[in-house]
Amino acid sequence: MTIEPFEHRGSRGRVLSARTPGAPPGSILLIYGHHADLERMRTIAVALSALGTVTCPDLPGFGGMPPVRENRVTTIDGLADALAAAIGQCCDQRERFSIVAVSFGLVVAIRALERHPHLVPRVSAVVSLAGLAERADLRLPRRLRTPARMVIRAAATAPVAGLTARWLLQSPLLEALCRNFARHEHDAVSLAAEVRLWRSGDWRTRLLTLAEILRRGRPPTSPLPVLVHHVASANDRYVHPLRTVRTLEARFREVRFSVVAADRHIPSATADLAALTAFLPDAALEVLRRHHADAERR
Repeated sequence: MTIEPFEHRGSRGRVLSARTPGAPPGSILLIYGHHADLERMRTIAVALSALGTVTCPDLPGFGGMPPVRENRVTTIDGLADALAAAIGQCCDQRERFSIVAVSFGLVVAIRALERHPHLVPRVSAVVSLAGLAERADLRLPRRLRTPARMVIRAAATAPVAGLTARWLLQSPLLEALCRNFARHEHDAVSLAAEVRLWRSGDWRTRLLTLAEILRRGRPPTSPLPVLVHHVASANDRYVHPLRTVRTLEARFREVRFSVVAADRHIPSATADLAALTAFLPDAALEVLRRHHADAERR
């Protein structure tokens, strides 16, 4: 496994690459979500690397990579463009690849394919790990979506977001909140990882993209000609498992899904390979294996 520098429009981040010796040919683009970084993706990358070469880039505003300089924040469209640029820089232009998108990463992947249609023929399959596509997928009552979006937008203004980031994210209060609100989930190691994740991203970008999701509805475009396999957590506190399947059916030509008996949205920040197994069911792995084999025969 290697981590190399990655740059997009003056914003510097990193890109992770992983491959297991003897793994079959094939490429997997791993896209992480809101509350993640490359360190959190290491275990998933190791698990997927048995199926091919895994590439996981930072995106502006997340994982310690600052937003693009001219805008100072990054929209979902900006993240989609950064992802397309990462594909151009880090993936072999002659090869097809599969996408594994985690949580919010699915929104970015979908938007990248919508904005850059030349990428669509190169995508052999998409696997969504607790992904979401629009506001209807969230476990948030419809009557609260607009008020929540307005509050988040207000909190994302530069003065308020800057004050919040300094007062909350960079103070001991953050550790106390993580410890008290999720005391049953964290030991000392996972608590430190959780605090790191809250501090690693750009606070305004996190808020603004969340507000965008709360405004995001059904697409005006026709379904993408790509197979997507959605893996839903039965006890997901943030994303409704079956509602997401319906919204994906409006965006992709073929949708399959698995529901796993997991007790959280995605694996914890310190999850090992054994804990991760529940989030990678055989049906999803078979989609990646089969489509890699199909791509290799072409």
